[in-house]
Amino acid sequence: IEGTTAAGFSWEGDASNTLTVKSGAFLQRSESKSRIPWTLKLEKGANVCSLKATLIGNPAGDDWAGPVEINGKRNENSVTGPYTDNAPLRFSGPVSGLGTFRWTQGWVMLSNPANTFAGTWKCASANSRAGLVVESTGSVTTVAQSIVMNGGATLSLPADGPYQLPPLVFEGNRDLSVNGGSGT
Repeated sequence: IEGTTAAGFSWEGDASNTLTVKSGAFLQRSESKSRIPWTLKLEKGANVCSLKATLIGNPAGDDWAGPVEINGKRNENSVTGPYTDNAPLRFSGPVSGLGTFRWTQGWVMLSNPANTFAGTWKCASANSRAGLVVESTGSVTTVAQSIVMNGGATLSLPADGPYQLPPLVFEGNRDLSVNGGSGT
């Protein structure tokens, strides 16, 4: 897919449709109004983000509902994620792969309990308006290498635990939010 799609564009189809984002390429979604059921393959060096998205009042917005494959090697910055504070990127489809998904702004939200991602989730943010939101038990598993929260990044876990999490690494000023409470 190249260029800009027209207003009213919708992502018809299902997981049999595949979109591959190659190294150096950007997949930028802006004010999406639908859940995308396609398979998304992110190659090492790919960039994916949402822009001007809101999940509040638009529960279907900026939600990748199809399978997501994050490629690359562990401990590399394989894929770069959201780059604006107010543009969350939700993966409600199953996430797999071995790469590192790194972002510095915004929220990455995981909600599929069937995720098998064995790489690293890494948020390096200077403020607390960015982080990882684990929306359901199992969306981050012990198969993942680690979750790294750097600077002011926040890890948020809803109250439906218990959670089996990979190693957690907190660097700098950081917050852990559980069931409305917080800790460091």
